[in-house]
This record gives sequence, C-alpha cells and structure tokens, in this order.
Amino acid sequence: MHVAAYVEDLQKKIAAPSVNLQLAAIRMLFDWLVVGQVVPVNPASSVRGPKHVVKKG
Repeated sequence: MHVAAYVEDLQKKIAAPSVNLQLAAIRMLFDWLVVGQVVPVNPASSVRGPKHVVKKG
C-alpha cells in the first residue's frame, strides 16, 4: 500500500518511464531483502507502474 502511494505521488512529479525505473529499483531492493530473509514477501511485486505508449507516425 505504501509503495503504491509512493508511485502515485511520483506520477505527479516525473514522467511515466522514470516512474517505472524507480519502481523497478524498489522491486529489486525488496527481492534482495526477501532472498536475505529480512522480509517474508515482496510488497512491491503486485504494484503496477503507469502505462506509457509511444506512437511513431
């Protein structure tokens, strides 16, 4: 829930590709913490990033 709120707040400040990059870093951090048995599950794994569509015409 906190990660989703953070992502929503980031969407107001920076572009969608940058938000996805930040979310990927958070996921990797929590994956590392799960492997090290610091936290039992990754809370960021279920958070979806913003959609970014690029159309070239």
